[in-house]
Amino acid sequence: MVFLARWANSGFWPTVLLLIILFYASLVIPLMNIPGGAIIAMLAMQYGAAAVFRLIIVSGICIAAFSFFAQDSMLFWVSMVWVGYMIMEGATGWIVHNSGRMESGLQVLALIAIAVCMSFYGLMDDPVGQWEVWLKKLLDRSEYETLGDQAGWSLDEMTTMLAPNMPGLTGAIILLHSAGGLILGRFWQSRLFRPGAFSREFLSIGFRWQFGAVLVGCVLIAMITGMAIMRNTSMVLVGLLAIQGLAIIHAWAAYKGIPWVWMGMGYASMIFLFPLIGIIWLFLAALAVIDSWTDIRARLGNESGTS
Repeated sequence: MVFLARWANSGFWPTVLLLIILFYASLVIPLMNIPGGAIIAMLAMQYGAAAVFRLIIVSGICIAAFSFFAQDSMLFWVSMVWVGYMIMEGATGWIVHNSGRMESGLQVLALIAIAVCMSFYGLMDDPVGQWEVWLKKLLDRSEYETLGDQAGWSLDEMTTMLAPNMPGLTGAIILLHSAGGLILGRFWQSRLFRPGAFSREFLSIGFRWQFGAVLVGCVLIAMITGMAIMRNTSMVLVGLLAIQGLAIIHAWAAYKGIPWVWMGMGYASMIFLFPLIGIIWLFLAALAVIDSWTDIRARLGNESGTS
């Protein structure tokens, strides 16, 4: 996919066209938002915020104008959400541009995701009840009825199970989706402008120990008191620290000389282990918490990424 980065670096209007194409592709495959965000992040990291501001505004106006003339209100609001996502990627890319460290942008994304998670409790009297209403509207379709019959869950059972955790899941999805764009953008920047830099930086990713301490505190409070806001906040922090856990796994693989093909097969196996994805992320986050205190990668002989 590096050809997308080269395309994005070829000029203003070719980049606008590429962003518009990726937006409409994301309507079919939502993950196609990540390459669009990566382009904005890459350009912000390399050239600064001013370079991407016009790109976001012009491409957003083009998409919104088409939605308006097509009289598609849903598409218009989706385009506004897309503009917000691009602004977030551009802002965090600019933070990385100024700090020189990918962790800075990822930590800001985590704080934004935590704010989104907590906003459900600050703005709604009954966030669980509201999520049950939203989920029923979303899932009350023929496609779900087929899946529900296979899984043995009724619509009410599904919404009752998911609703209490949706604020945290929403924050975690925002974090991981945005982090995917930021990390991919950093990778593309390395390939085009700083060959070899990404590998060293990714292997040394390490967040401040306070994030791990807050995660442990949230988990303990949630277990003792049952506070939903603490449980949901911990989901976002698990998502952040799991990125550090992945970096540790990659550092260990590099230390052991494990070929990249085996790492690729490990990622591919996630498709079959998807029901266990929550446990996998918890393991990665726990690894990150331990690393924050013991510096696992220094023991492996790799550059330490903790701070």
